[in-house]
Amino acid sequence: MEGTNNIKHKQIIVEACSKYYKYEYKSSEIECDYQSGLTNYVYKVLSTKLHHEFKVIIRIFGTQTAIFTNRKRENMAYKSIREQKITPKMLFVTDDYRLEEFIETVDYNQKDLYMDKDNLTKVAFTLAKLHQTQLPKEFERKSLIMEAIDGPVIQAFAKKCQKGEEFYTKKELLII
Repeated sequence: MEGTNNIKHKQIIVEACSKYYKYEYKSSEIECDYQSGLTNYVYKVLSTKLHHEFKVIIRIFGTQTAIFTNRKRENMAYKSIREQKITPKMLFVTDDYRLEEFIETVDYNQKDLYMDKDNLTKVAFTLAKLHQTQLPKEFERKSLIMEAIDGPVIQAFAKKCQKGEEFYTKKELLII
């Protein structure tokens, strides 16, 4: 198991699986395979415990990523897209992680992908479905990036105004 907090992550994974499957798993009964992640730590998780087998994906949300993404809105978008059957099922979500259905896939290299017209057609239809997805009204207000920077920018502006300072100094604007 890779990742910077692998002991902590293993504890989170065991706890999440125990909660969702309503069975107290031991750490030794669960295998974790780190997959990837930019703002999340993504693991493929499985248990072969007799009568308690499962295979899932868990996304442990990275710390200090609130500036990049709003998890509440991300999960709302995920649910909306899931209704189109484009994403795996969201099984369980907390402020710290999201447990998702694991779907077996086939790895394609670029050449195979582009040579298979049926696959390209499926990709095109899936993308069309994605772009036609109706998101909740909350998404119409502003983009995720704007929402993420709006609060800190407004707070910084208010503090500088209270002190009678310019919002951006020449140094901050790199005009030195």
